[in-house]
Amino acid sequence: MAKARYAHDQIVRAINEGKTYTEIASMLGCDRGTVSDYCRRIGIAYNPNDRMKQRCLQIQDMLESGMPAIDIAQEIGCSLSLVYKVGRECGHKFDRACAIKDHGDLVLALARQGESYKVIARKFGVSDTSVSDFCRRFGIDKNRDKVCVCGEPMKAWAKRCPRCAQRVENQARKVKRRVRIKEQLIDKDITVFGLYKRDSGRCWLCGGECDFEDKVERSGVIVCGDRYPSIDHVLPLSKGGEHSWRNVKLAHRICNSIKSDSNPPASRF
Repeated sequence: MAKARYAHDQIVRAINEGKTYTEIASMLGCDRGTVSDYCRRIGIAYNPNDRMKQRCLQIQDMLESGMPAIDIAQEIGCSLSLVYKVGRECGHKFDRACAIKDHGDLVLALARQGESYKVIARKFGVSDTSVSDFCRRFGIDKNRDKVCVCGEPMKAWAKRCPRCAQRVENQARKVKRRVRIKEQLIDKDITVFGLYKRDSGRCWLCGGECDFEDKVERSGVIVCGDRYPSIDHVLPLSKGGEHSWRNVKLAHRICNSIKSDSNPPASRF
């Protein structure tokens, strides 16, 4: 009976002090539901607004004493945004740059541990730019030190270094080509020699003669000239064209390069 009376007195005293059900349950060593049911039974209701009012008054007193906002948040156990909100309502002016300067060692330690600027800025209630500028002054530049999975340096906004990005792009192009070959009509017997014979050796873009002899050999590598024949797709493959006899024509190498993947004039069809 004495134990129950002692617990009752503790609960009533804690409620009057503005403590929450969770804090009371932790103090008594029981669960929160038991405390809330007991308070409801004896007619004591916990008002969270009263708790918030007490906390706001406590924040105001600390701000008036000149205590930094970050220290107030850590001591009371609330968010830094609540401290700034209460301070703005009571007309207190914050020097947010001091939040970084006063806790510079902690900011630098978090940056060296790999924490992002956004998380650090949210913790101290400042902007990402302020944190990055402060860290850069001490030789920590997360953007400059960002590296790709292959170990090469890369831009801060990039997902991969240029070499890896090109490799991924080439792989995607190969996959797209395989799908196109699988789904569309493909004539595998198309050759530049067969096309030369069919089109009588004339470029369909400029009407000039194509020449297989327009090539030179340099260091074991054959370099084709401008008039060397090539296979050109009338409707480019990138725009849904087929690799079929009805969609290919003979063209000079230079004419094919100039045309690229653009659509030819209607008069050429």
